[in-house]
Amino acid sequence: MGCLSWLCFWRRENLQEDEVIFPSVSSPSTSENASATDILPPEAFVSQQSYEPLASPRSPLVRSRGELTPPDTPVIPPAKRLKPDEKYVDFPFLRDDYTVEYIRRSKLMIILKGLPGSGKSTLAENIQKVYENAVVCSADHFFMVDGQYNFNPQKLKDAHGACQEKAVQAAKRNFLIVIDNTNIKNWESSNYVKMCKKYHYIAIIVEPQTPWCFDVQQLVKKNSHGVKEEIIARKLNDYQAALPIYYAWFLNEPDSLKVSKIAWQWLEKALLEIEDFFQDFSQITKFDSIDDILQYFANENIILHTTSKFTGRGKPYGALEYINDPEVKCALGRCFPLSIIGFVITPRTFGARIKLTDEQLELWGGNDYETPPDNVMRLPVPEFVNKKEPYTTTGAHDTDDDDEDNDNDNLADYCEPKIIITPQETGKNRFWPTSGKGSRAHITLGCAWGVKPVTTGFDLIDVISCEQIEEDSKKHNENAMDVDSEGSGNKTYNFYGAVMKCYGKGRWVIYPEDKIIVESLFSAFY
Repeated sequence: MGCLSWLCFWRRENLQEDEVIFPSVSSPSTSENASATDILPPEAFVSQQSYEPLASPRSPLVRSRGELTPPDTPVIPPAKRLKPDEKYVDFPFLRDDYTVEYIRRSKLMIILKGLPGSGKSTLAENIQKVYENAVVCSADHFFMVDGQYNFNPQKLKDAHGACQEKAVQAAKRNFLIVIDNTNIKNWESSNYVKMCKKYHYIAIIVEPQTPWCFDVQQLVKKNSHGVKEEIIARKLNDYQAALPIYYAWFLNEPDSLKVSKIAWQWLEKALLEIEDFFQDFSQITKFDSIDDILQYFANENIILHTTSKFTGRGKPYGALEYINDPEVKCALGRCFPLSIIGFVITPRTFGARIKLTDEQLELWGGNDYETPPDNVMRLPVPEFVNKKEPYTTTGAHDTDDDDEDNDNDNLADYCEPKIIITPQETGKNRFWPTSGKGSRAHITLGCAWGVKPVTTGFDLIDVISCEQIEEDSKKHNENAMDVDSEGSGNKTYNFYGAVMKCYGKGRWVIYPEDKIIVESLFSAFY
């Protein structure tokens, strides 16, 4: 079953009429603990013919359909803290309790990057102090024999193969994974980035903060494997900076699935209760049933995110300044709450609208007034619109019944989603809740066939423009009605704890009475 097929099946199975559309505030629960020591040693994987992560993905986790907080669910103990005098470990994922607790219920891969002797292994050890079940994967482990390091360059390919396979085994069991390799060139970490997408992990690339991390003389003295000066100098010359494609606030897997579920419940309720909306999208999609319309939008990515800045590996204007911004660097690997305040539906995209805090606005680098290219805003081609499964790809939700490694009894701590629902302001700005800096912030929930996810942001900019026009009209005419007397097409509908507005041309916005608060991790996609 492809990724989209699974997602559509999951939607149908979970959109139950008698189910509360929003979960209550809950505490994280844990499954039966698995030990990091259960992961096989590196020498067990030497016989692998290919060192790409080719093993079949794990089976989906079994999630409770009942209360989110069973009475007998054990509570995760408080995060362990590093000693105040620990040096060069001032990272949010080690120091910030809020972030540590979030990571402990998420799937995170920390990919270390740095020259020999720069402090990577010390950093990995400190990560293991805070996260007791963290699995450290290193090619160096392959060369450890009876406590002695015996490097053999002829076996380097085997060493990295063993390291990758160990990471695969850890990913199947949802452990926090630390990749302790030099990763001098960016392609060296690419397999691990792909692995994160395959197993629904959030990735973060971390470089040591030591003052000697690029000092060849000091690195020669401090590296534990006797790497010679000329080799370190050559590695320094080859060193490539980690340049992301974009920065974002990433939701973990259970929260991503829960937010998607809530969003599609809103969409289904709107189709059921607002006849004009159903008729409009029936005409747009060429579908005559709600079940088919719900499959009109598709999303290949299970992990949801809100992009803060597209950096295109440093090429766009202003990208390098953003990448090197101290505020951005300090925020990497830190947990932030995101507020979902509504949903925007157009013939092209289905998106969740985000209202950023003042602190998040400091990290915002998006262009809130960007004019979209003509090819981005084109409507889907009619003859392709009614394809039931436009994306047929093999995803990490596919299962292989013959895979003996898919043993859910050995999964690491992994909990139910943690979503908070709370009333939001419904005052004079209810129908124009965001404007100016950060107003483009969104989560792409789905796109029509052939439509790129970037289009969601442009659709939101378009909707905000419509909201501004309507508000400006009201300021000039205190008696202006929601339905424009001159035929603008703006109509208002009350339904199911929300107000829905139509701004014409298939542009619909849901303004709920309650907002959804979900936790996220600020990181980057490479």
